[in-house]
Amino acid sequence: MDAPNPASASASIGPFAGLPETSLCLLVDDLASPRRVLLGLKKRGLGEGKIVGVGGHVEPGESHVEAVAREVGEEICVDLPHDALHQRARLEFEFPHRPEWRMASTVFMAALPAGAQPRETAEIAPRWFDLRCLPLDRMWDDNRVWLGRVLGGERLNAWFIFGADNQTVQQRHVQSLGAAH
Repeated sequence: MDAPNPASASASIGPFAGLPETSLCLLVDDLASPRRVLLGLKKRGLGEGKIVGVGGHVEPGESHVEAVAREVGEEICVDLPHDALHQRARLEFEFPHRPEWRMASTVFMAALPAGAQPRETAEIAPRWFDLRCLPLDRMWDDNRVWLGRVLGGERLNAWFIFGADNQTVQQRHVQSLGAAH
């Protein structure tokens, strides 16, 4: 992993405490100079119908790296070596009107391994998107703030508070940690 990293996987960066832990992977065509990112249509669960990154909850006793590698395998049938994952962001989400949705997420980037063929599963229908035209209108609102920055090589910590509609970011804070090495 690149150092220094965004906040450690269990350290709170915002005014929240005790958030459930998740990990997210942004798979790109070329880590050094990405042109496309693999996202997917969420087919069930939280975010159903939205375009999302691949990831999910960290299981007890599992590291964030182990969790995201497992989730990528389960959701799009791609095996990722742990050393291919590069931590890029720490995000925290508060949903005052749906507290069961609150979470913290550690975001990783990785190049799709040579020969890997992402496949649709019951959870995700994967699709490549050009970085110049990300489907932000079909994603969670917070992505407008951080996704392009992280894909552009910036490391950051950020927190978001969603409004009563559980769709719109009402408050946010972003701390840039500089460029990834």
